[in-house]
Amino acid sequence: MFNLFKSKTNPIFEEILKTSKEQIKDLENYKTLTPNGKYEVLIFSAYVILNSQDLSGNEKLKYLKFLNGLRKDYQVNLSKNKTFDLISSRIDFIESEFQKQEDSKQYFFPGLYNIFYENPLTDKPQYSTNLPENAKFAIMLSLCIKDLSQ
Repeated sequence: MFNLFKSKTNPIFEEILKTSKEQIKDLENYKTLTPNGKYEVLIFSAYVILNSQDLSGNEKLKYLKFLNGLRKDYQVNLSKNKTFDLISSRIDFIESEFQKQEDSKQYFFPGLYNIFYENPLTDKPQYSTNLPENAKFAIMLSLCIKDLSQ
């Protein structure tokens, strides 16, 4: 009765968010993330989870809008529209990282390392040149991808 004014979040969205936050914790066991870096991991996790689940395009879009609404929790100081543009461009970037990994099994995801740890929320992601860190990161990331894809 007293919860009349609370908005209900889709339980699937809550589960995706919970799983994504677990990945943040796992990646932080490797190396500390800034709040913006954590938001990048949320976007990445959403990409992997949404592509491994049988959700409609409309449901996927609703989740990305839900993710946009979390931006202030992660100190993302972009407008709603700019954040949605960032999410859209990140999805394209993440797809390109996976394609490069598919083309070369020795690929260490230097672009993802850059947006998670070196330069989160940048308009133009770069590729990290820190090869020893990229190699360690790739091992941790592969475990996260496995967990997210289940």
